[in-house]
Amino acid sequence: MQNEDFNQRSYFWFSISIGIFVGLVFGFAISSFVSTVRLHDATRYTESKSMNEMMKSQVERGRFGKAPRFSDLINQNGQKVSSDQFDGKVQVVSFIAPYGVDSSPVIVSHLMNLYEELKQSHLLGSKVVFVSYNLDPEHAGTAVMSHFMKAIAGLEPADADNWAFLTGSESSIGGIVAGRYAVHYRPLDTAAYQAYATRMKQQGLFDYAPAVNPLTQNAPAHKRIVGHDELVLVAPNGDIHVKIRQASAYPNDRILHDIAAMLKLPGMGKP
Repeated sequence: MQNEDFNQRSYFWFSISIGIFVGLVFGFAISSFVSTVRLHDATRYTESKSMNEMMKSQVERGRFGKAPRFSDLINQNGQKVSSDQFDGKVQVVSFIAPYGVDSSPVIVSHLMNLYEELKQSHLLGSKVVFVSYNLDPEHAGTAVMSHFMKAIAGLEPADADNWAFLTGSESSIGGIVAGRYAVHYRPLDTAAYQAYATRMKQQGLFDYAPAVNPLTQNAPAHKRIVGHDELVLVAPNGDIHVKIRQASAYPNDRILHDIAAMLKLPGMGKP
């Protein structure tokens, strides 16, 4: 009888011990899981904060003078274009080298998502237009420009009213791009480009994989054009309001927010 009582007590304390042990293990597991979740949340918060800080360094907002006025440029269809055509609309302005394999194909492909979103929102053409300037007028004429827009963006000649790719003399383009928009692009020969690439690699800013651009297969001898991965937003009144560096990596939703604010759409405050 005493042995039976002893066995029962032993079994009781053994069960208690097992329960405590399991509870401790389970509690530790839960604590570890919660700690892991919190760590991931903290990591995501840190990454998000870091990303926001990086994006803030990419963009300038303010008033940077008026957009250029012109009447002597032509678009990718060979049609004369006047700056008057863009009055009262937000201009999404980019700077394109049609034979480029760095910024140009990337930024155009990137902006096509924004283009389609504005199209679906019925703002494209009526409230917002895309305007690009040809940085290589010496080598890339209107036929090449049209081919570029078709190959990279999938746009047809009829789309020129919504996305005007403009060209003119080198002096005209230079006066607009470098003079008015302060985008200091520059053509580099092979040796100068190699030196530029070395500097970019040292700074961790070099794109090792060139973008696909089918126009390069038949490109004439030309210099590489760098320093134009920028985007400018012009308000409907012609004021230059937003300047974005490294634009090919800047989120489209941020651009859309700026556009909506300039159009004074309901619910849109400062970006």
